[in-house]
Amino acid sequence: MSISERREVDSKESTTQACKEGAGANSPTARACVGMTKNRTPCRATPQSGSSFCFLHDPDKGDEQRRARQAGGNTRAAKALDAETPAMDIQAVADVKGLLSDTIHQVRIGQIDPKIANCVGYLSGILLKVIEVGDLVQRISMGLQAPNPVKDALERAKARRTAKGARA
Repeated sequence: MSISERREVDSKESTTQACKEGAGANSPTARACVGMTKNRTPCRATPQSGSSFCFLHDPDKGDEQRRARQAGGNTRAAKALDAETPAMDIQAVADVKGLLSDTIHQVRIGQIDPKIANCVGYLSGILLKVIEVGDLVQRISMGLQAPNPVKDALERAKARRTAKGARA
């Protein structure tokens, strides 16, 4: 058996023995990165093999760290519509319905992020209430009563009974 093979066996045996004794990667006796966090506490991450630092604190990995941060930021960025997308003039319930329909389609094809669509849905609900209140104010100012669906249904039923009695 060569020296390198023997070292590999010794390494495996010591690792296995350490795990059996409770000294795994999460144990208090496991090696930790020698770097410090932003709040000046010791880093608890496992160091890279052959180094005393984890990936984030390794001074030799500056370019790789920068690329990883950039890639992470690009991945998490919410997809939004272009700034040139024309504004929608929403005045009626039908306009809100069209906006929501378009938004659902854009989420389904991956054109916008679901978080943005969630915001559009929430704001659409507020806008619907504003439209409803505006319509009610307009009806009151014109001297009309606010719609009462229960009263309207009772009047229709009464009219149907009256119409049936007149035919008989």
